[in-house]
Amino acid sequence: MSTTANPLRPELANLPVRMRNLPVDDKGYPVALFDKVDPQCWMLVVENALCRICGERLGLRVVFVLDPASAVGRVTDSIPAHYECANWWACHLAGEGCVALWICRHYAIMHDRERRPYIRLQDLDRVEWYAGGRLATRDEVRRAIESGLFNAREERPEAAKDLNRLVQSLLPAR
Repeated sequence: MSTTANPLRPELANLPVRMRNLPVDDKGYPVALFDKVDPQCWMLVVENALCRICGERLGLRVVFVLDPASAVGRVTDSIPAHYECANWWACHLAGEGCVALWICRHYAIMHDRERRPYIRLQDLDRVEWYAGGRLATRDEVRRAIESGLFNAREERPEAAKDLNRLVQSLLPAR
């Protein structure tokens, strides 16, 4: 993939200001600066509070672009972003299915048994769900979450009530 001097697709011209200097791939899409990185680079980006998309410093509130399972489990290996970068990304490049914009002020960097870093999400300010480049409906979000939780309910039926309560708290009002 060459990212030099490629024109941006015309339908993507409304990029947020922060994203206007991003490289463009050979298909005309902007390339996030820190989308796929090794664990050492991941730690530097997260510890220095840089946006995974534009690379600029983050403010007090950060946004994680999450799949439904990560939103319910409150863990991710995704690097946080600015709201305007994450919102644009979710509306234009997120692909199939539902994605959540998890907006918060605090998160904790953790490590798994192999010392790979991940993030434990904390204190949700709000969550926005998107599907197909628009706000997702309550039913779309519910179906997306439910499809990923069937195995969890089968493996731990005693936790199903708590899981159902958590799912309800993450659904949009409409």
